Order: sequence, then C-alpha cells, then structure tokens
Amino acid sequence: MTVVPENSYNYIDGEVKVTLSDGTVHSRAAKDLDQTLFFRDKKSAQEAFMALLNETGYDAIAGQKVVDTLFSSIKNADTTKISSVVDALQFDVVKR
Repeated sequence: MTVVPENSYNYIDGEVKVTLSDGTVHSRAAKDLDQTLFFRDKKSAQEAFMALLNETGYDAIAGQKVVDTLFSSIKNADTTKISSVVDALQFDVVKR
C-alpha cells in the first residue's frame, strides 16, 4: 500500500482509510491525534528527542542542552547566532 498526500492539504489534514476484503473500514485522521505530535512545546519536544535517543540506543545526556539551545534560538531569534545552535547539535553521541 502506498499513501500519497493530497497536494492541496497540509499534514494535519491527512486521513488514511483502509477497506478490508470483508468490507470493514479502518480509518485514522491526523486531526484526531495528540496535536503535540505536530506542534511541540519545549517539554514535549524534549521528551520526544530523549525518547528517540533512548530507542535508538544512544546516550541522551546532551539532549537537554540541544533542546534548550533550539528553543532559546526561537525565543531570541534576533540575537541568537546560528552558530550557537549548530554548536549545540555537535555533541558526542555515544552508543550504549
């Protein structure tokens, strides 16, 4: 099965419907999901980032610094140098 996005919609307008051979229809719409999946605040972004590092077997010690730096750059867009964001992203990721 291939799901192809409709060009006139954005990612939160998506819906997938699957009809089984017995006629049963299963569907799921993006609008019904927890909206923090699309619009993350600092807390949910940090949790998702740390969970991803944990799931993939990486040490998540630097996760807090990365999240803090990224959100600081958003909050202080006029004064934050892009180099500080890049520097925060260049941490030593250690596989457990």
